[in-house]
Amino acid sequence: MTNLKQCIAAWQALRAIATQAMDYKSAHALVLLMERLRPHVAYFSSTETELVKKYAELDAEGNPVFEGPGRVRFRTGDDLAAFTRERNKLDVVELGEEIARATISPPAQISPEQLEALFPYVDIKEVAT
Repeated sequence: MTNLKQCIAAWQALRAIATQAMDYKSAHALVLLMERLRPHVAYFSSTETELVKKYAELDAEGNPVFEGPGRVRFRTGDDLAAFTRERNKLDVVELGEEIARATISPPAQISPEQLEALFPYVDIKEVAT
């Protein structure tokens, strides 16, 4: 069984390779895999957002203050440490279900990082030459 960190890494890799044209069976398998992962990604995202709101410095409207793209300002070092602890616990939450693996043809381009992220969820079938 996999955890949320692995699920999010796979989701990001899927989003990156989903822009490539591929054969129908592979595209269909990836769409189905994304649908199976989607509720877990949504849970992770909403829980992470709650953690940010709990520990971040907030503006007058109650929204987190960002120092830059994806960089939240925390009120104190203790708040950052508490956020990090809870966020790390979120990463290792097990999905609670086995996600059926997708079988696809090799994509035209894929990075080693993407391939590693997809490893728990995707089988790449070798093309006969």
